[in-house]
Parts: sequence; C-alpha cells; structure tokens
Amino acid sequence: GDVTPWNLLKTSEGWVLLDWEDARHSAPPFYDVFHHLVQSHVLLGTPSLGSLVRPWTGPGWMQTAIRAYSDGASIPLSAWRSHLVEYLRTSQESLDPSQSGHARALRDRQSILRSLT
Repeated sequence: GDVTPWNLLKTSEGWVLLDWEDARHSAPPFYDVFHHLVQSHVLLGTPSLGSLVRPWTGPGWMQTAIRAYSDGASIPLSAWRSHLVEYLRTSQESLDPSQSGHARALRDRQSILRSLT
C-alpha cells in the first residue's frame, strides 16, 4: 500500500520498490495500484472519480498500469472491478473516522463504492 513516486527508484534495469514496511501477503490483488490511484484521487483530485469507475480498457496511463499488473500477476484483467471494491472495503478498516484526514478518506472511499455498485 505504499507504491508512491518517492518509494520508487529507476535503475538501468527498471524500477525498484524501496519501501516495504507495509508489505503483506494478505493484501488483495491490485492493492498497491488501487491504493496509489485512490489516494491520488482523494488527496490530489486526479484521477477523477469517473476515471476510477469506468471500465479500464483502451489507452491511457491507468489502463496501462492495471494491464501490466494483471499480466505480471496472472490475474484476469476482467477482475479489476471486484478487486477495486475489495480494496475499498478492506482499506476502510484501518481508517479512524475521528481523525480529519481519515474521515475524508472514508467518505471518498464510500463515494467510489457507491459509484461502482
């Protein structure tokens, strides 16, 4: 859940993830990709809600990222929506609504969930 630009290092052989303190085997498929996209949506306003919930087919950077993850993990691309729903539900469990930043993150995740279901 911590794949962010400042935790990636470009090397001559490709990209390397540097920060593993939140790594876990129990995370659902696509967790890191969805965490990055949802956090970017919540904190930066990009990608838009519409971009997050419409089918991820065709060209575009999000589609390319999801397709690459899907191919590398041998997970059918068609499963993206169910895994995004799972990520949104799972990620809410660690948020404390009494904290202002967490309250916003909860509201935004619930909004995305409503748009998906």
